[in-house]
Amino acid sequence: MNKLQQHKIARGAALITSLVLLTVLTLLSISVMSTSRLQMTMAGNAQVASNAFQLAESANDTFLARALDDKACINPQNQGACDIVNEQIVGMSGTRSTSNRFVETIDGCPGKGSSWDDSKAFHFVAESTGNADARGGIATHTQGWYYCFTN
Repeated sequence: MNKLQQHKIARGAALITSLVLLTVLTLLSISVMSTSRLQMTMAGNAQVASNAFQLAESANDTFLARALDDKACINPQNQGACDIVNEQIVGMSGTRSTSNRFVETIDGCPGKGSSWDDSKAFHFVAESTGNADARGGIATHTQGWYYCFTN
C-alpha cells in the first residue's frame, strides 16, 4: 500500500471518531436538559404544595383566634358565624377557607380533673382549605377543639 492510501484511511477514521463523540455529547446534553426540566417542575410543585399547606394553616389559626375573641363563634346553633370563605391572600397567591362544625357537648372539660365536674365543653371541628393559584395546589387541615365553660 502506498503512503497516499494510508493517509486517506487515517483521515476517514478521525472523521468517524469525531462524529461518534459529537453524537454521544449531544445525547448527554439532551439527557441533562431533560433531567433539569423535571427537577424544576418537581421543585415548583413542592413550592405550590407548601404554599397551599401554609394557606390552610393560616386559615385555621385565624379562625381559632377569631373564635377566642368573639364568643358568637362558639355558639352551636350558629356554627358558621366566623367561617372564612375564599379569602384572597395576595402575598401567597391563593385563597383560604375555614368551616367550623359543632360535634357534641361533653359533661366535664377534657383533661381538667375532678374539680371541673360542674363544667361542660363544646366540641368543634374546624376544617381549613388552602388553594394555591399556581398549578391548582390544594391542602386541607382538620383540627378539633373544645371550649370549656362552667355551669
